[in-house]
Amino acid sequence: MNEEPPVKTVQDEVNEFRRFPRSALVVDIGGYLGNCFLIGVLLLGLNFGTQWNLLRGLMAAIHWTPVLLGLFFWLLAVVIGRHFRRTYKLDAQGLHYRYGLLWRTHTVIPRNRVQFVDVSRGMLQQAFELATLRVHTAGVRSHRVSVHNLDELEANALRDALIPAELE
Repeated sequence: MNEEPPVKTVQDEVNEFRRFPRSALVVDIGGYLGNCFLIGVLLLGLNFGTQWNLLRGLMAAIHWTPVLLGLFFWLLAVVIGRHFRRTYKLDAQGLHYRYGLLWRTHTVIPRNRVQFVDVSRGMLQQAFELATLRVHTAGVRSHRVSVHNLDELEANALRDALIPAELE
């Protein structure tokens, strides 16, 4: 017997968690590399100090290079892994946001608790057409949830869908 796979309905697609765009990974890695550059400059400054001792600096660089490269690639893997473990969905209950690599967190923002929704864009986000969605809520411990590096159109659609109907 040939059984056809079940046809997905629009409601099924609404209830599925969505992944972040690939361009968000580029922005995450760019931020990570920028931080690594700043830390590297700081370490070089601390290593050489006020006196320029080239031999001492080269010996320290040779000694610490494998450790720093290992740390660099391990943290890069963490940044990439965190990107693929972030998902979100909007349903009748509210906005669901799951994130975390080792410690998974599932945050649900009920629609009736939403007070204010903001969409902002940084310089890198503008270049890649991404945005940050900030949802301000009432009566909970963490009163603001930020979802970084959403597709700009998706962030605006989520903002419009989360605004309570009586405020429109």
